[in-house]
Amino acid sequence: MWGAERWIKQHPDRLFLDRGCTQPFPINLPDPSKARFHRIVVAHDASRRCREILGGSGSLMVIPAIEGHAHYEGDGVQPFAIGKVDPQCGYVHVFDDTSLDVLLGTLDTISDFVNYLTKKERLIESGKLIWAAGDDDLLGEHVRRLNDADEHDFIIPASFKGLYVEEGMWEEFLRSPEHRAQFAADRPSYAWDAIIERFNHHILSGTWYDKTGATVRDREQAIRLLAREPRIARRALSKALLGLVKSSFADPDRERRRVVVPSQPDGTFYVFLAFPRPSFVSDESYREVRSKMLEALCMVVRATYPQALDIVGLATEAGNVQARSEDILYLDGRYWTEGLQAEAMALQRDLQLLTNTTALVNFSESEYPIQNSRRPAPVSAPARRPQALRNSPCPCGSGRKHKKCCMRK
Repeated sequence: MWGAERWIKQHPDRLFLDRGCTQPFPINLPDPSKARFHRIVVAHDASRRCREILGGSGSLMVIPAIEGHAHYEGDGVQPFAIGKVDPQCGYVHVFDDTSLDVLLGTLDTISDFVNYLTKKERLIESGKLIWAAGDDDLLGEHVRRLNDADEHDFIIPASFKGLYVEEGMWEEFLRSPEHRAQFAADRPSYAWDAIIERFNHHILSGTWYDKTGATVRDREQAIRLLAREPRIARRALSKALLGLVKSSFADPDRERRRVVVPSQPDGTFYVFLAFPRPSFVSDESYREVRSKMLEALCMVVRATYPQALDIVGLATEAGNVQARSEDILYLDGRYWTEGLQAEAMALQRDLQLLTNTTALVNFSESEYPIQNSRRPAPVSAPARRPQALRNSPCPCGSGRKHKKCCMRK
């Protein structure tokens, strides 16, 4: 794994999809010197054996104090516990079947998943994680807290020495009213996932409607921005898009537009368009006109908002139609000239595009609709011992069972 990371950093242009090295990796990678790498190893079938020996969920314990050879050599070796595989080579996440299913089933966008990896790495590097029953329970602690940037994080009050995460934190979160409210509120957000899947399908199968001959590398940038949105942002974006389309049901002959302005400075601007389709117009002509209108709208947004560096446009039919199609367009606002600015201003004037500022929306969502307070609950202190782990190896490193070691003190 470390060798693969080293190869990507040294030879980013020598990545292939096949063993014969005839199919180049079709997506542009970021500058390796600026990219952040997350190292993940999956220990398949470890959960089954862990449950047989220790009981519980079968998750591997996370104990950062264990380093290198101490995982398997010397006194007090603790089976089914993962610390730092090699502190000199960068942190490695070792997931078992249980924790992997929980993580990918809960953090089901790349941004949410990477945020967890980043915050966990930062917690371990800080020396503040004492012990965790498993990554599933660590996730139960992670999703409960929000930092000042409204990101899920591990919040440790200054009066505490560190974090000790007991077994059952994840199950406790699943039973909470906050989780039930979140689950219900997230349902509309999966419309965004469906759009990503449809575009990906057409890109990979070669059935993309666009006739320009663009490659996968050319088209994936817009899809990457759609996929970069975390679950809570997808919820807001889906509501904006579905709301626009639904509003066109009553009058399918009227064009409807909506611009979503991001709340973060480096966020993506979105342009949604519900475009009428006359019955006498061919499919090819209709798609061509709709695409041009979408492009004009994206240009006007860039001219109106100088900070709009990433703009994605989505267009579909107005009205409640049986067969629906979508167009997507990406405009990179970094390559903007005085000529393009003048052209965009002329389009806005001639076509009366986005002159009504009420069409510009900035959505905000409460992740747990019934929860208004972001104040973190008290964090477990190292001295607090979990009663549920009586037969587990003691976190102190003695090698004895918990019930025969620190629990007796």
